[in-house]
Amino acid sequence: MPVHVSTQASVANCVSTFGNKKLNNSTVCKKSLKLAPALLDITLSAQAPVPFKFQESDMKKVQQGFTLIELMIVVAIIGILAAIAIPQYQDYTVRAKVQSVLASISSIKTAVGVCIQENGGDESVCDEGSFNIPTDLVTNEVSGVTTTDGTIVIALKDGIGSGISSSSTITLNPTATAGAASITWASSTANITNAVATAAITKSYPAGS
Repeated sequence: MPVHVSTQASVANCVSTFGNKKLNNSTVCKKSLKLAPALLDITLSAQAPVPFKFQESDMKKVQQGFTLIELMIVVAIIGILAAIAIPQYQDYTVRAKVQSVLASISSIKTAVGVCIQENGGDESVCDEGSFNIPTDLVTNEVSGVTTTDGTIVIALKDGIGSGISSSSTITLNPTATAGAASITWASSTANITNAVATAAITKSYPAGS
């Protein structure tokens, strides 16, 4: 708070300055006495210490970190999200790889279908190497494909997903209907225990007997 100083000392100084003459009512003294309190207020106010209690409080608030409970809540949320997201992502990758396998043999399936139709519905003559049927196919997920009597057997590689190994196969069996006017395909699997992969296969090709 600014400190106010009495003007009595200023009056005495003003009188003593001009000797015994009472010049306290003079223009010089009036101006000096009028300005003295204001100048003292400004000077003392500038020299007064600035309160920093609130600043210190604000700094303490800024420097505060997370509490242990808050960190535990964050870790729990991350754990729940991971428990849900990781299996979903794994299922998605398995479905995507199975769809890639089925798409990769589309040219072989088309060639077998043409062969069956040209031979009046006889699948037994449709082997790999004949009627422009590709002899083999290798991709990131497929180690090989064989075609015998119109039946396509796809050998899979490791890495597609759990329950699928290099001994796993997908078999597509064609059936000609209405005088070979149309062909239907049924699927079967061997050594595949992955339910997501099996569901993806049967969604594209119904399971045969």
